[in-house]
Amino acid sequence: MEVTDTDVHGIHWGQYNFDDKCFFLENLTNNKKILRVPLNKITHSQLNNKTEIVLEMDPEKEGDDFLCEMRLFVPAVSDIKADNEKPENAVENSTRRAETLNGEIISRAKIGEFTGEKIVSFQDILLTMPRGKYTIDFYKNLVRFHGSSFDHKIPYKNINRAFLVPLPDDNFSVLVLGLEKPIHQGSTGYPYILIQIRRDIEENVKVNLKPEQIAADYGDALKEEYEGPQHEVITKVLKAMAGISIIIPGDFKTSNGKSAFRCSVKAREGHLFPLAKALLFIPKPVIYIKHDDIIRAEFHRVSGTNQNKLIDLILIQKNGVQHPFVGIQKEELENLKRYFEQRKIAMKQVNDAEFYGVNEEEDDDDEEEGKVGDKEERRRRAKKKVNEEELDDEEEEDEDFVADGDEDDDDEDDDFDAEEDKE
Repeated sequence: MEVTDTDVHGIHWGQYNFDDKCFFLENLTNNKKILRVPLNKITHSQLNNKTEIVLEMDPEKEGDDFLCEMRLFVPAVSDIKADNEKPENAVENSTRRAETLNGEIISRAKIGEFTGEKIVSFQDILLTMPRGKYTIDFYKNLVRFHGSSFDHKIPYKNINRAFLVPLPDDNFSVLVLGLEKPIHQGSTGYPYILIQIRRDIEENVKVNLKPEQIAADYGDALKEEYEGPQHEVITKVLKAMAGISIIIPGDFKTSNGKSAFRCSVKAREGHLFPLAKALLFIPKPVIYIKHDDIIRAEFHRVSGTNQNKLIDLILIQKNGVQHPFVGIQKEELENLKRYFEQRKIAMKQVNDAEFYGVNEEEDDDDEEEGKVGDKEERRRRAKKKVNEEELDDEEEEDEDFVADGDEDDDDEDDDFDAEEDKE
């Protein structure tokens, strides 16, 4: 049994050191160990800024409480003479010490050795979430996103869904990766990665594997060389390496013949993609809603004056959560109705004026006569009446929805290969 002399006074700073198995901090006064981290538990180490190192650890058993992240602050050396040291030199000194410690942790913990050789690499790829330009390196078991400030290694098994969607401007495609375990930058978690790629950029890459190794490990899924539009090349490599399906938009088209339309979620503008078995909103926040989870689709601001050219769509899920998508062009109403009708999703058209029991003529009369109190009372009673009618309608719509729900099983999402077959 190993006996360790440990400092238990609650001190959280000290001198770092290593042995064959652990990284640890020691109290500067009595040389007792303050903390100890097994090197084989550290899966990732990176500089978060000039003076901070972030250590990531993997759990021993899923479901148990475990230490998943630790941050180390590396100050400037304490024996600098204040008279001779300029502030910018102190920051530079601290940065060098942080880089030295980070490099030593990576070396001693053998981080990255398990990844093997890079199989395919793409340079200067724009990510909109998390934002920045990254180099994307594909290894046998993971994909690495290496940026100027952050470095993320994502095992393929952590990617639970993927989409390739074209933006309506026809200049960019977005590759959306859904993660089972979010990546982190500081305290911000990212359950999705959004890769935005220009459609007019051509790419030619060679796979860094021998033909016999490709045949043995990947069969016909991975080719020796790829050439074509960059968004298609990256998607093909990801599909082959990760062994996942890449979903593309189906047969839904807007009034302009696009696969998505512009709308807003709260104060953020984006695009909503009605897919074959779900709806996807990007870029921020990323919202993914399966058809099976939707109890009803409501259309608001449909009736009214001709000046109102925008409508709102509210998707209500079975768990009670509502997702409002506002500011949709009115021309998309019939396309959306047809889309939900084909998927056997219940719909309800809500006129906001009728919902509150007020029409334009009554509004004008009340304003002229000054009957503000009567108008508010009429709104309250009418709203209560409409709510009661809504409850009756919901029961009928829900029964129809459940009864027809099984008929949608054959409506499969289009896969990326399906698009290739059409071409």
